[in-house]
Amino acid sequence: MEIRLKGRPTFAWCARILATALFALALPANAQNAPAQPVGLAAAAGNAAVALSWQAAFDQREEELEGEIIFIDVPADITHYEVRHSVGGGAFGAWVRHPAPSTALTVANLVNGIEHTFRLRAVNSAGAGPWAEVTATPVGAGGGGGAVVEEPQTPDFEPDFGGQRGPALVYRVGTPVETSLPYAFAADSFRVQPELPHGLSFNTLSAVITGTPTTAQPQTPYTLTAFDNDDDSADLPFTIEVLEDTMPTFASGVADQTYRVGSAIDALQLPMATGGDGAIAYALTPALPSGLTLDSGTHLATGTPTRVSSRTLYTWTATDEDGDQATLTFTIEVLRDTMPRFREAATDQTYRVGTAVSTRLPTAIGGDGTLSYALTPTLPAGLALDALGRTVTGTPTQASARATYTWTATDDDGDQATLTFAIGVQPDAMPRFREAATDQTYRVGTAVS
Repeated sequence: MEIRLKGRPTFAWCARILATALFALALPANAQNAPAQPVGLAAAAGNAAVALSWQAAFDQREEELEGEIIFIDVPADITHYEVRHSVGGGAFGAWVRHPAPSTALTVANLVNGIEHTFRLRAVNSAGAGPWAEVTATPVGAGGGGGAVVEEPQTPDFEPDFGGQRGPALVYRVGTPVETSLPYAFAADSFRVQPELPHGLSFNTLSAVITGTPTTAQPQTPYTLTAFDNDDDSADLPFTIEVLEDTMPTFASGVADQTYRVGSAIDALQLPMATGGDGAIAYALTPALPSGLTLDSGTHLATGTPTRVSSRTLYTWTATDEDGDQATLTFTIEVLRDTMPRFREAATDQTYRVGTAVSTRLPTAIGGDGTLSYALTPTLPAGLALDALGRTVTGTPTQASARATYTWTATDDDGDQATLTFAIGVQPDAMPRFREAATDQTYRVGTAVS
């Protein structure tokens, strides 16, 4: 970067200039002007030829700082250079394109002993910048100046790729392409050899490859040849590889889902696809029921449904970089949350030590899914609960005071219904005589009472 200014700067002023320059470097490309004049244009004369060289051009920006004008040159995004030529002070010919970033070219087939003038300018997306000019006089091989002719010849601008490297192109079957190959200085037409992969075509004027490859091909060397109007040529090697178009696939599906309002769902893992070309993007349509979310990184659906939703078909789609897709479908239904309840009460129970019992407890109805049952606290010694049969069975082994028990029915989403009743165990009372029996003597034939 170069900064030019007017007046004597102070230290603080220089600091402000530096800040302004840094800001200018950060400006986006669309804020650039046409590039500045190429720097250091030089011409080295040879036998019927002149070698031109220069430094990369800059974009020039004018900034005002505290009433002073400063000019800031920032590196330009040069698309190409243009050169034109005059012989012996005559009229200049048409501008001829030279590819960037090359900053050197040789013009051949010149007349020795006559002064040749060259003008060079840089071009970017904003347009062409000012030209720089240089003169040179080609000399013969012996250095004596060569023969001077009355009618100067037109210089021969030979095609030149300017040091550009050929690309390694990678395409994919079924994916449209449009590739601009490197452009050569002074080129009028182009040729590519050998024949391009099936489905591709080449524009000989613009050097652009277009089309859609139809068959795979390993990396293959090609040659891009640039021709001028008198068949001078320059070659640039490059390669083309065409990959198979692989489709993404899912190895497993997703089961249909049924949820209930107010109940947190078990995290639903949506599967990853395999295969495909490049990175794979995922999408779930339509939107999940209210209260549920999908993590785009883990592909986990979580949450608690807040509204009833009828059974809806969902599509989980994996899309690779060239647009191939794999899909799987499943349904989601959100049901209303129903509560379990008992239709009858549980009666208090009184048992007796040593006497077998079998008491069936009430059954609940409603709720969501399967109901499970529990009885608290622990039953008296000798008694047990058959949870499946909802029956208290056994033979009490010791007396216990009357206690309150809770009979609970719980559905799949944790909703509960309860009943309370009492259980007491009395001791086993033995029969007894309150008086003794006296001995008796009876006589035959005599009635007794």
